Amino acid sequence: MEENNANIYDTFSRLVEKTLTDDGDLFNAAMSIPQLTKEDQLFVESNSSSDSFIDTTKSTNPIMVTNGFICTAIVLLDTIKSSSNNLVRDSYIFPALFCFRHYLELTMKKSIIKFSLSISNNGDTNQNDNLRTHTLGKLWAELKKYIDYIDDEVDNVDRLIKEFIKYDSDGTQFRYDYELNSLLATKQQKNLKKDQLPLHCLYDIDNLKTRFLQLYRFFEGIEDLAYIAYDNSNQEP
Repeated sequence: MEENNANIYDTFSRLVEKTLTDDGDLFNAAMSIPQLTKEDQLFVESNSSSDSFIDTTKSTNPIMVTNGFICTAIVLLDTIKSSSNNLVRDSYIFPALFCFRHYLELTMKKSIIKFSLSISNNGDTNQNDNLRTHTLGKLWAELKKYIDYIDDEVDNVDRLIKEFIKYDSDGTQFRYDYELNSLLATKQQKNLKKDQLPLHCLYDIDNLKTRFLQLYRFFEGIEDLAYIAYDNSNQEP
């Protein structure tokens, strides 16, 4: 299983990098395809098993969406690490960080919902205003209320989440570029974040991947506990 996953990551990483390295620029790839016509659509049904299902129903969607963001983050880090292309290394890092941040938001919200439902047992999560936020700090503080143990791992996760929040408090640091962040801050009469990652530094991608996987392991465990609590609360006495 691990070998198959490794092969998938390796193949996908090479395909992603190939887009840029064949001609050195994504623009060249875009110039080689036909012009848009009035018949073109974004979503076209297919009979090919190599294409994707886009399931927006409740049956498998929660699993696929969360899995998609964390796996994309890891694949992008693997692509960066194996690439000799500076454009790949210095641009793919932003969607990698954003995808991981969005994974954290999704998994925290899913766990909060299940823990909350296991206690209220009336199907109502509207009372929890934190579910409407995109702020990781608020979500993490809410989730910790349901964790009935504090050990070194929880403390270490808490430290890493706070480190992430320090540089990306509202989810825009890696989602938008500097000019757009500056423009939005001006329009909203806010100051740009004081805490910026130090400039002109190379960041250890292997270390980042390890931390991503460690946090993934932790939050998957918490999500399992949340679903168990929810299932137990719905069992008849």
